[in-house]
Amino acid sequence: MGELQILEGLIFFLIVLPLLRPVFIKLERLDGLLFLPLLSFGITLAIFPAYGFRPECIPLLVYTFFLAVVHIPPVLALLRLFPPAVVSENRPFFDLIVIILLIPVTAIALSFAPSQDTGLVTDGVYTRKVQNSTEETEFILRIYGPGENSPPNNALRPLMLIVPPITGSVAVTDQVCRELRDRGFMVISYSRLRFDTPQYGEDGKRQGISLAAIYRLFRIHTRGFKSLPVNTDGRALEAERIKDINFLLAYIQEGSRKDSAFSGIDTGHIFIAGYGIGGGALIQAAGSPGFIRTYPGLKAIISIEAPVFSAFMGEPPRVSQAAEGSDSWFRAQWAGITRWFSRLRSQKITGVGEIPRPKIPVLYMVSDKALVPRHRDGRYAAVFRALEGSQEPAVLAAIPGAGPLDYSDIPEKFPFYRVLFPGKKQRPWKTRNFTRETAGLMTNFAALFLDDSPAVPSGVLPRRENLAKDIYLEAGGAWNFRNPWDILEL
Repeated sequence: MGELQILEGLIFFLIVLPLLRPVFIKLERLDGLLFLPLLSFGITLAIFPAYGFRPECIPLLVYTFFLAVVHIPPVLALLRLFPPAVVSENRPFFDLIVIILLIPVTAIALSFAPSQDTGLVTDGVYTRKVQNSTEETEFILRIYGPGENSPPNNALRPLMLIVPPITGSVAVTDQVCRELRDRGFMVISYSRLRFDTPQYGEDGKRQGISLAAIYRLFRIHTRGFKSLPVNTDGRALEAERIKDINFLLAYIQEGSRKDSAFSGIDTGHIFIAGYGIGGGALIQAAGSPGFIRTYPGLKAIISIEAPVFSAFMGEPPRVSQAAEGSDSWFRAQWAGITRWFSRLRSQKITGVGEIPRPKIPVLYMVSDKALVPRHRDGRYAAVFRALEGSQEPAVLAAIPGAGPLDYSDIPEKFPFYRVLFPGKKQRPWKTRNFTRETAGLMTNFAALFLDDSPAVPSGVLPRRENLAKDIYLEAGGAWNFRNPWDILEL
């Protein structure tokens, strides 16, 4: 049992004792038990800053808040701040209902608590604070050094740069980074200060979470394919991630010559994996010849649940104009009013416009919901168009049962999100080892572009493995050099 489950069990115990007080004579004499519901609410409330936003604890939080409010009059009476005569504790039906409700809210919290520590990996991880003075942005880099199964320290290893999702940041890709490190990559991820939420300092501690930013991102991911103004916000975030990628690639190449933490990187063999908006930014950047020429060591990219907002187009604003050649004051005023309302009206997304054509190999990892026709032609329309239009080998992979958040640490650290955002084929409580399969897919794909490279010694090739045969694959682009289904095998 994890420490969060122990804490939730303690809350249950603190609630039950005062509820059973009228039943047992010995408990009835202990007036101090009336303070326990208030204490249980305080402990439940403290879970969120201590463990992050835990959606499975929200019912418990609401429940303990209600119970604390109900027990305020008896507590005030006990402290002689409230007339005891108007306080009645003889309420058996109320207590019975409260006890019945306690069982499901506690069960939800316990069932979806993480089965392991949710803290960041520390073994072999170095951190660096980096500032981009041009854009006035700051980053905390997490550099995953050699692991137990990694090549010797003096061997150069291919780099896997992980662009984390804006919501969750490095906390929801940390285990994936460790898996990739143990398979033979040098792995670097980052948290961008005052942009990612939450952001993480050099000591690995969470530095705050913005509910407003989470709501904005949720709106972008749900409405960015329907509303042009919301889509515009998504485009702006993609542009910011492109700036991040350009800066970090240049910094890592420079750091490999100066900083010992970067000394194990083979800058001639670089792979980048981007989550969400970061994946859309990668697809955009990979379609630029200038980007490819600037970083010749970049061999392939991996786009994970990328919406590619910049590929969608919206309808033009409807503008009514005064009749041509008319000098009617009324018509001119009416045209002005119509234009004003047109600007207020939310313009809609009409479809997919110009699609970037990546000029390096791409692996697209998507939820199996992308295989449903209405999603394939909707949210994932740009991804499938980019798959078909790639100028280099491209393949799309979908693990059966994977939801849009499952190619990360979320299934293990935040199991309740699997219920909120499930896949198509599998019940959300029947989980696979998504972290291992995600790292396996990424590794096997990258290895396809290293096996034939004479510049990479065989001793430092990433460790491939056999993957489940039920993983859906769809090839696209100019796949003309080997079988894409080799991704699933050693």
